Amino acid sequence: MAITAAVREQWHDGKRTHVVGALTFTGNYTTGGVAVDFPANGVQTAAPPTMVDVPAVQGHSFVYVPGTSASNGLLQVWKTSDGTQLAAAAFPAALLGAQAAFYGIFKAGL
Repeated sequence: MAITAAVREQWHDGKRTHVVGALTFTGNYTTGGVAVDFPANGVQTAAPPTMVDVPAVQGHSFVYVPGTSASNGLLQVWKTSDGTQLAAAAFPAALLGAQAAFYGIFKAGL
């Protein structure tokens, strides 16, 4: 189970770190969400994000559930057709290899 983040842009406004990038899905989905380790993928803060927006892709919507750090928040995947969360199984073919854009805001300096 893996969701990796490719950082395309990252900037600091003095209070926050803003990140724009793309998420790639591989392997299996775990009910409840899959952890996204932002620092391991180039985000330059350990603070948990205050906001992560991921627009719908290929009939799936996303909800980011913050963790205690930027390394352990969960990305939940929901089917837009019926509003149910994915079951524990391989990611659907429509998401494997697909990229989902994201925009995140993190507290700076932690």
